[in-house]
Amino acid sequence: MVYSTRNAALLHVQKLGCSEVTGLSPSPTNSQQLLVTSRDGTLSVWDMTDWTLMKRLTVGSSVSHLLISRSTEHIFLVTRGTESGNTITTIQKHCAATLSHISNSLTIKKPCDNFRISSCGNFIMFTRDTRVRVINTSTCATFTRFTHDMDLCAVALHPTRNLAAVADVNGRICLLNDWIVKGCVEVEVQHWHANQVGGMGFAPRSDVLFSGGAESVLVKWLDGQPQFLPRIGGGIQHVLCRSLEIL
Repeated sequence: MVYSTRNAALLHVQKLGCSEVTGLSPSPTNSQQLLVTSRDGTLSVWDMTDWTLMKRLTVGSSVSHLLISRSTEHIFLVTRGTESGNTITTIQKHCAATLSHISNSLTIKKPCDNFRISSCGNFIMFTRDTRVRVINTSTCATFTRFTHDMDLCAVALHPTRNLAAVADVNGRICLLNDWIVKGCVEVEVQHWHANQVGGMGFAPRSDVLFSGGAESVLVKWLDGQPQFLPRIGGGIQHVLCRSLEIL
């Protein structure tokens, strides 16, 4: 379903012809095209002017994340399959213009989640249990950037600054300053949520962080102080921030 960001009017309903959708984004090379990833292992391209299917590629295993940075000519797909009964996560690099598969950047044989790409497109962050891991998309080198004392459940990257937020299952949010630079990372802890944080997002062009969870409250963090928008109507699982709105 497509809604207007001005008045929330329903503009269009489109059947995508795939299983559960895991990623939606305008193409970085053509704003009139929509990229769609799905659990059935497909990557589709839709023309948003007349809603015709332009291309559908089978990329292999189930796609869990679609990672796009406007600063790079590549897009990245996180796929999941099984090997000897174990879950295998693979990060695929594709050309943004043609969608052709370039290479597999990394294969991970342990459970991991919460993949996010930096604004420059050079780094991908993800969580594995209590650890924050980072991938250099150019060299495929990986390193642990932060180790916590609880399992981590959500990640948000600042759109312009070298700042990341990670949240744990007890509702704490850790701000990681200079997370790309090697060395000791500076950590600031914020805590209001009584339950696991469902989603977080930084507002564009500011240091405001929004978070939400099972409490049905959207929390606005500024200088470490929370402000609240209560009674959202249900638990918050994802927070997406754009220039004029929060979704």
